[in-house]
Amino acid sequence: MKYTIHLFTILILLVLSCSKNPSSTEQPPKLVKREMVLFASDRNGGNMNIWMMEKDGSNPRQVTFYTEGDYFPADISPDGKTLLFYRWDHRTLYTAIYTMPTVGPQPAESDYLITQLCFPGNFFPDGQRFVYAQHTIISDTMSHDAVYIFDHRDSSSILVTSLGLTLKDAAWNPVVSSDGNKVCYVKFYFDPQFGRSGSFLAMTDLTTSQIDTITPGTWGRFVDKAVFKNQNEMIITSNLLSPGTQQIIILSLNTGDMTSLTDFVRPHFAYSPAIDEVGASIYFRYNAGAVPDTTSEIAMIDINGDNFKVLTNNNNREASPVVAVLEFYE
Repeated sequence: MKYTIHLFTILILLVLSCSKNPSSTEQPPKLVKREMVLFASDRNGGNMNIWMMEKDGSNPRQVTFYTEGDYFPADISPDGKTLLFYRWDHRTLYTAIYTMPTVGPQPAESDYLITQLCFPGNFFPDGQRFVYAQHTIISDTMSHDAVYIFDHRDSSSILVTSLGLTLKDAAWNPVVSSDGNKVCYVKFYFDPQFGRSGSFLAMTDLTTSQIDTITPGTWGRFVDKAVFKNQNEMIITSNLLSPGTQQIIILSLNTGDMTSLTDFVRPHFAYSPAIDEVGASIYFRYNAGAVPDTTSEIAMIDINGDNFKVLTNNNNREASPVVAVLEFYE
């Protein structure tokens, strides 16, 4: 009888022990820090949310879970802990800029930093400021597009460019250099008399206020976006070298020379370049579907133009890649 009681007691203790201690295969999430690719996708159906994947395109996972509006990543803070992103709201035709910890939780839809029609660039080295462009309505017939610096510490904004009129001398798509001393942006111009338009790159030195024109302004030629490769070179997406299609181009800031990396993918289009931490590969939105406006993928290519590869291949909308070292749980 004693033996039976002891055995029964041992069995109870074993059951309790197993219920308190999960299997060794069920480890709790671990905080890690490594370079990943963030991007926007509607692969779950409906609206765009932010996803991330390994640099080779494997192991995709969803980061934000909003049910209304389309959400796009813009940058990760230098310490890897803060995501800068924005929303496009098809209900109001407004955008909004947000930040959130890379380990969550995501902010409420109403918990934005800036709204109306605004698009973020990237963080300064201090991780407290970022550049952004905003369309501001002045009256029924007047508005302007300009570049600003937002300071998270006091929620203040500083104007970087002049208040150009809409579609005439407007500034858009800003990016700050890695040393925080220069802001590069797209200048858009329009001739209403002849219906002609174009865009070019300009740069403001924040230490001297000097403004330089980086690429030529030519009717029908456009620069979509630019990122700094280093202090002397930029990666741009543009039709400057190939009218009719958008290419990934390396631009020398010293000489103005341009070299296309993706001329072979004609007639397809490349947008939104992002460069990895070591400067070895460029990631970009690649429009290769039958309907380019509704299907696009994330692709990559080596900095020397080799090893072109499409990383997502699912006929959804994949856009706005960001390559950065970030903290997350896995």
